[in-house]
Amino acid sequence: MPMRIGADDFLRSTLLPTDWYPAVITSYVEDSDKNNAALHVFEAKIESGEFKDVPLRIQFSEKAMGFAKEFAEALKGRQFTKEEMAKGFSFGETQDEVKQKTINKKIRIHISPGMYNNRQNNQTDGFRPYEVK
Repeated sequence: MPMRIGADDFLRSTLLPTDWYPAVITSYVEDSDKNNAALHVFEAKIESGEFKDVPLRIQFSEKAMGFAKEFAEALKGRQFTKEEMAKGFSFGETQDEVKQKTINKKIRIHISPGMYNNRQNNQTDGFRPYEVK
């Protein structure tokens, strides 16, 4: 089997300076962690500027979906009201419904430096509506 480093692989290894980046959600898959907990995994690409097309990975564990609140608000374009939070929010009941509500949506993603398995990486640690800079 050939071993090849593709263009996206090179871009993915780009370490970004801490900042807010305009991005578009490009994919969604369901996965699981090492303990078989469900993971919701989104891919996004920076939409413009010096780092255009750098891919970003965003994931939320089913065990701690509260961390997805800011992401959902960015997609909605506004914060949840107390009434909405009391009812709960669903991205969709099926993988296709989640894709319909998220893919090709534009948001702003805050990136800061992080570490994973002793390697530097880009940490997605904040989300805003696209229009908010």
